Amino acid sequence: MTGSVERLSAVAVSIAALVIAGVFVHREFAGVRPRELPPSEGRSMTNWREALDAGRVIGPSTAPLKLIEFADLECPFCRSFHKVVLSVLAKYPEDVALVFVHAPLNGHRFAHPAARAAECAQDQGRFALFVDHLYTGQDSPGLKTWVAFARDAGVQDTSRFAQCAASNATMEIAERGTEVARKLEIRGTPTVLLNDWRFGSPPSVEELETAIDSLRKRKGG
Repeated sequence: MTGSVERLSAVAVSIAALVIAGVFVHREFAGVRPRELPPSEGRSMTNWREALDAGRVIGPSTAPLKLIEFADLECPFCRSFHKVVLSVLAKYPEDVALVFVHAPLNGHRFAHPAARAAECAQDQGRFALFVDHLYTGQDSPGLKTWVAFARDAGVQDTSRFAQCAASNATMEIAERGTEVARKLEIRGTPTVLLNDWRFGSPPSVEELETAIDSLRKRKGG
């Protein structure tokens, strides 16, 4: 009888240890994998149009739907969401345009230099391609030069690009992005809006397509 009780106690202790370990693992990974958490509710933003003049437009400027993203080029979640963006832009080439708003986080070593480099690529019409290559090689800044990224993106005048990237001059569009982020109480990246609707968390492809289709129907698209 005593042996049975001891065995049962040992099993109970083992189960308790597994439960505690499971809770610890959940807490640890919940902090770095937000898509596993229940998404917070979104809301309508009355002052959303302020972001339109604070970002770079990728896609037709006449598109009725603006996908506004406050992004940090060193943010791994922005890199993941960029795949969603590319999928949506490909599916709705006339209806949706991305408005990429710089929101570099101070805690990221390369975020501000990356934003500057992207703007230097913009000077030669290669902003979108530069962003694509930078997200693809997000682990490379510090090991790979901005000029190398620029070459990958098709920037022709790399000397001019290098001079621009090394400049300490104020980036007006990045300053505007920071100011609009403050007004809209943006505290993390990526923060995503579809016209006036601000998602509570970065939407999946399916969630974003559902929202786009709903708005297209309302507009008779």
